[in-house]
Amino acid sequence: MDFSVLFYVMLSISITTIFAATEETRILCPIQTLFQLGDSLSDTGNAIRLLPVGLTLPAARLPYGETFPGRPTGRWSNGRLIIDYAAMALGLPLVNPNLDKNASLLWPEQRRSMLLSFFLEGLLFLVLDHWTFNYVYFVPTSPQSVADEGF
Repeated sequence: MDFSVLFYVMLSISITTIFAATEETRILCPIQTLFQLGDSLSDTGNAIRLLPVGLTLPAARLPYGETFPGRPTGRWSNGRLIIDYAAMALGLPLVNPNLDKNASLLWPEQRRSMLLSFFLEGLLFLVLDHWTFNYVYFVPTSPQSVADEGF
């Protein structure tokens, strides 16, 4: 089976399962934290928070964000993202871009529900030093130079 077909089948099953969850199911299996790893299709606004370039990007102006939330937010979309629908179905707040100065990275015992998006439009991952200094320690599986060179 083609990988893309398998991917979309698994994605459809996952989304259907999330939206089919009832209130009783959520009580039995409470989800307090949701992390999103993705690309421009799931960027919640990190790109425009990279100064000084961010404010010049098309996602910083209309029509991006015109439908939701009514103003440009840096999302490369005119409305909600798939992760937003999943969060709403689970009764969690909408996703915050991790570069948002008002978003904080706290563990569940410090903040009941938290969602963060770690990725930017067009980038595979942010600078590794930023993550190791601010959040977590990663054990690289490939040399950093390979990640810097891209594909």
